[in-house]
Amino acid sequence: MIGCASHKFALSVTEILKDYEKEIEKVNVLMIQLRHLKNRAKLRKYTYYEPVKKNLTRWSSIYNMIGRFFQIKDAIEKIDTVEEFGPNLKEVKRLEKLLSDLDVLHTVTIKLQDNNLDMSDTRALFDAVISQFFSTSKYLSPNANIVDYPGF
Repeated sequence: MIGCASHKFALSVTEILKDYEKEIEKVNVLMIQLRHLKNRAKLRKYTYYEPVKKNLTRWSSIYNMIGRFFQIKDAIEKIDTVEEFGPNLKEVKRLEKLLSDLDVLHTVTIKLQDNNLDMSDTRALFDAVISQFFSTSKYLSPNANIVDYPGF
């Protein structure tokens, strides 16, 4: 039953990510460019971290990609062949906010995987997420349209 909750949670995170599509896509294009042979060789001069691109089926891959962007941001700035692909200063600020939000949401994902979690704990987690991210109520509220049997 918690698996269903995990699915609802993933749908709700997708709702949050819709507000950042432009910034996410810019970082993804940048990461793809950094994976090209010559750019990867240049990147290795400054960091041992590898570029990470998003996976369309996992929101956590966006979390990992943005986290990696900030880990290698200083090294990226030293590679002149990719400067046109990166986010601008305003977009970087939005990405910092998104990463902070995704940190919180990632902890919820980890808690949803706990074997000792029961449905009341899940409801409490979802209520806390809704209070911080109202757009998630579309999928996480007890009476959301995606819920067939609210009493259950």
